[in-house]
Formats: sequence, structure tokens, C-alpha cells
Amino acid sequence: MKRNILSEVLLYKYRYIIGYLIFIVVLIGAIYISYHVPGQLTVAEQNSAVSSATISLSDPSTKNIIDLPFHLLQKASLHYFDITNLGIKLPSLIIGALSAVGLLWLLRRWLLRDSVAILTICIFVSSRLFLSTSQEGTPLIMMAFWLIFVLLFALKFTANNKSIVWGILLTASLALSLYTPLTLYVVVCLLAASILHPHLRYVVTTIPKLHFVLYLATASLLVAPLAVALLKDPFMLAILAGWPDSGFSLEILRHNIKEIIKAYFFFWQPRLTEFGLTPIFSASSFVLMLFGALNLVRDHHSARSYMLVMTLPILILPSLFNPSFLIILSIPFILLLGLGIETLLDEWYKLFPHNPYARVTALVPMSILLAGIMIGNLTYFINAYRYSPNLSTFYSYDLTLVRKTLNTYPDSLLVTDSKDLEFYELLRRDYANLRVTSNAEEALAANTVISHVKPVAGPSQHLEHLSIDSYRNNGVRFYVYQK
Repeated sequence: MKRNILSEVLLYKYRYIIGYLIFIVVLIGAIYISYHVPGQLTVAEQNSAVSSATISLSDPSTKNIIDLPFHLLQKASLHYFDITNLGIKLPSLIIGALSAVGLLWLLRRWLLRDSVAILTICIFVSSRLFLSTSQEGTPLIMMAFWLIFVLLFALKFTANNKSIVWGILLTASLALSLYTPLTLYVVVCLLAASILHPHLRYVVTTIPKLHFVLYLATASLLVAPLAVALLKDPFMLAILAGWPDSGFSLEILRHNIKEIIKAYFFFWQPRLTEFGLTPIFSASSFVLMLFGALNLVRDHHSARSYMLVMTLPILILPSLFNPSFLIILSIPFILLLGLGIETLLDEWYKLFPHNPYARVTALVPMSILLAGIMIGNLTYFINAYRYSPNLSTFYSYDLTLVRKTLNTYPDSLLVTDSKDLEFYELLRRDYANLRVTSNAEEALAANTVISHVKPVAGPSQHLEHLSIDSYRNNGVRFYVYQK
């Protein structure tokens, strides 16, 4: 009787529908906030746009073969949405949304309760790392994307190794993930687990031979462009392994370890750094992860624990050499967070195994805690980009400013530095009469000159317009001169 009354009062039978609706609202809100709050571009995003726009499928030796799936998606986005903030960032926003949906699916398989999966995914999509990475128009989000779907398809295939659909999806995700740095270690972990763990070994050995041949053919076809590129330029393997551009030294390693410790454990010192917003997780989230780690030790014989225990330390090592890849560590930590929430609820339910009121009562403080984490993450993200003094160091409003200027002066000569030349040359696709140069002398003969950062003009040209970035101290970004 008590259960019936409680179910009617609290809409118990609709709890999952309500939970999924809340997840959809949180995801849409997070994607909207992540896109609009910075509203600017980093140098890495500009470089990614150049790589995507100039990529050529007929030349697999080019270094654009790294993160090829993302660059092809971004190339299509730039074609349909022009060289704009949306065109550059849209692929990451799409991949971020798909990653969130995939992680929810994975958590439902990973955890024992759907309710815990919903709570965990809401924390993930409101996390600072997801918000900052999903809006960044670079291939960085692909690390989390591939890890999520490789683990998801692996769990599905483990449950039914006779299913050719899950087998093809797992094979395709493994093959395509090899184009992204660090995912090589995920593939190695998965292969090692399939050999060392008894149940996983049984699953692999009982795959039908015809299916195995089909999986091998699929993998070979998808990996072929990467294999050709590696034969022509073996150093790409070092890039895929996460070797940093700055090289390796003990001094760099010490610096990276110090920065990673600050990023994860300095909860009292919020910062906007070259690696994104830190701390990555709040103190309360970290405590829940510790509960998850304890659960992992207690349940170490299971396949899910085995895979997570193998993956986490292997991914930590390359992250020490290249902290910009910290996004890939967020997925194992989120899985630990889900285990922590589940462990906390389990311990409470053990105290009141037959009292429905007491069981539901536990959800009230838990919901308040998790809502506080989500609201705190969103508030910190918004305020960090709004008030951080380092914002202009990492982000630029120049693309928006120059497009506004070109809409008024389409027949112009744009003078910029040589390091920005490739990026601004992309604008010639959208403005047919635009010319771009890094040679200041060419400006002397032009009727209309748009000078980037520093004034460039001849004696017969007068200042017509200034484009100003209010986020910078020296805010003039473009000077317009006319004869």
C-alpha cells in the first residue's frame, strides 16, 4: 500500500521519462552556452579550419590525415556555413552532443541503475571540460568520442558476439579511432583485455569465421589511407602516440605534472589556461570518484572493472607528456563518478532495505548535491569566460570583426601577418573581390585597405573606419583606409 501511494504521489512510473527529458534540456542548454559564451576563436581553431579547408583526399601523405574523420566533417561544415564561427565550431558541437548521448548509453550498460546513469550524464554535460571542448572547433573532442563509442560497442558485442551489426560497428570505430592521437592506446588496451580476461577471451574465440573475415576486411579498408600515409611519413606514428610538438625533457615533464596536478586538485584556484578551464572537476565530484574507485577495487574481477583499470593508467602516461589531451581522461573519471554515485545509493539502501520512504529520502540530498555541482559548473564556466583577464590571450574576436568590415568594404585588400595569411585567405571563398597579402607595400596602390592589428597606409589614403575588440586593452584590430 505504501509503495502504491508513494508511486502515485511522486510519479514513480514516469521517473525515467522525466529523467531523459531533463537530460535533453541540460544537453541543449549546455551546447547553447558552450557555443555562445566564448563566442571567439583560438589559434588552434584557425589552424584546424585551414587544415580542413585545404585537405585533399588524393594526397594521403599530407599531415591532415591525422584526425581525418573530423577534418572531413569540418570541411563540409565550412562549405555549407562559410568561414564563420558556426562553420568552424559546428562539427565539435555535433560530436559533443553525440558523445553525450553515447556516454548515456554506455553508462546504462556500465551501471546497474538507469537513474544513476541519468544523474551522471547530466554532470558530464555540465562539466567544465565538456563545455570548453565541445565548443572548440578542433579535433580534440574526437578523443572522448572514440573512447565512448569503442567501449560502448565493445560492451554490446561482448553481450552478443554473434551480432554482425555490433561487430561491424566495433570494428569501424576501432579502425577510424586510429586516426586520432592517443586512441591507439585504447585499441591496445582492448586487445590486451580480450587476451587476458577469461570471459573476453571466450567471446573472441567464439566469433564465427565468416564474421571475422568481414570484420578484418572492414578494418583494412578504413585503415588503408592511414597505412599509406604512415609508410610515406613514419613520424606520424609519434603524433598518433601523443608525442608533444615541444619534444621531451625532464623539465617539460615536471612542468606538465605540476600543471596536471593544478588542473585536477587545486579546487580553490580557478584559472583559464592553455589547457582550458581548471580545475576540471569540482571537489564534490572528486569525492564521488573516490567512492567509485573503492567500488572498482571491490569488484575488480568484472570485465568492466578490468577494462577501466587497464585503460586509466595507460592513458595517464601520454597525458603527462601532452596535457592538452586531458579530455581523454575525462571519460574514465566520469565512469568512476557514476560508480561513486551508485555506491553511495547502495550503501544507503542497505540501511533501509524495506522502507520505501527512507529509500526515496536519499534521493533528496543526492539531487541537491548533484544539482549544486551542475549549477556550479555552468556558473563557473560563464563567469570564467566573462571576467578572466587571460581571455584575450587565448581567444580572438577577429573573424567576426573582419567579416563585419568586409560586408561594408567587400572590394578590399586585406593586409595581415604571414602567420595569419593562410587563415584569412580562406575568406576569399566568401568574398570574391577580396585580396589578401602579407606584403605591406601592396597596400600603397590599393583603393581600399583593411589592415590587421597595425596601421598600413600610403600618403594618399585616409582612415575610414576602425574595428575594435572590447576584450583587449589595445582594442583596434582592423584599420580601414581609402583613397
